[in-house]
Parts: sequence; C-alpha cells; structure tokens
Amino acid sequence: MPIIKGLEWTFDTEAERYAALRPGYVQELYDDLFAYAPLNEAAAAVEVGIGGGQATLPVLKTGCRVTAVEYGAQFCRLCREKFAGYANFSIVNAKFEDYVSAGKCDLVYSASAFHWIPEEIGYPKVYAMLKRGGVFARFANHPYKDKGRQEIHEALQRLYAVYMPGSLEEGREYSEEDAQRRAQIAQRYGFEDIQY
Repeated sequence: MPIIKGLEWTFDTEAERYAALRPGYVQELYDDLFAYAPLNEAAAAVEVGIGGGQATLPVLKTGCRVTAVEYGAQFCRLCREKFAGYANFSIVNAKFEDYVSAGKCDLVYSASAFHWIPEEIGYPKVYAMLKRGGVFARFANHPYKDKGRQEIHEALQRLYAVYMPGSLEEGREYSEEDAQRRAQIAQRYGFEDIQY
C-alpha cells in the first residue's frame, strides 16, 4: 500500500489498539543487530517513532540508555507506562525532524516508522547524531497476503474497497531486491558498510 503522507498522526488516535495489534520483530533481527553493534550500559540509543514500543524491549534489555522520539502524545503516554520499570528509558514527544539530540549516540534505530520522515532530512540528521562507528538500523514489517488463508485476504480487500477505495493495489511481495534498494539510500548520505 502506498504511504499516505500527512496521516502519520492518525496512528496516535488509536494508540492502545495499535500497540496491541502491531506485530513485533523476530529475535534473529536483534541477534544480527547486537552482533554488529554490541550494546551495554555505557551505550546510548535513539529510537525514531516508538509507536507502541514493539522494537524497544530488546534494546532496553542490553542495558543501554534508550531515548525514544515520538510524535504521538498517546504513544508517549502508553510507552512511559509500558517501560516505567526501566531507568534507562526516556521518551521525547516531538517529530524527529524537530528533535535536538542531547549528544552523540551509538545506535539510532527505527522500526516501521522512518518512511514518514523526508529522506533528505532524516538520513543527514541520523548521520550527525551518531558517534564515529555508530550504527543506524532501519527495519520494518512488510505485510503481504497470507498465502495459506485466501479467505482472509479477500475479506480485507472488501474492507479496503469500502474504507479506502482505490488506495490498495494488488502489490507484489517485498523482495530482497527491494530491501537492497532501500538499504542503499543511506549510501547517498555518507553511510558505509551497509547491510540488509
């Protein structure tokens, strides 16, 4: 589905529901990330667009300080409560484009949120926030129809036809080539050793 710019705030209107229904990420992703960018109590990370916090806990459990930057006030409230037991967690209610970093960090990461930020603003800002040798990790879920349950796919298509007519094209499954193309965007902004 194409991104509908200007509607990023709408997720915040249903923060609890979004947090309950949004899928998380596989452990292998974190294993790869932490093998590449080991984190500990001395490290600092910034999460861009925490949403319901689906990608936050594994990073917090490394002991590093996590500052989340979130545009939605309801998501901020929800995540303050969700991660209240972690002294190494803080959250700033702001658009990432307007956020002023308190210092350089070891990791900036964004899970299914970085596409809302204009490329020419987001990438240079992340690059400037990172310590020498710091890491930017951008990852996302790319839903595709459940090939084993055609009836659910058809039911969802009927809902899209009612509530978002003309907005959903029968797309193709996200491919390794798509992932490579997206990862290479960072190269235009000075990032090196790009992996996908």
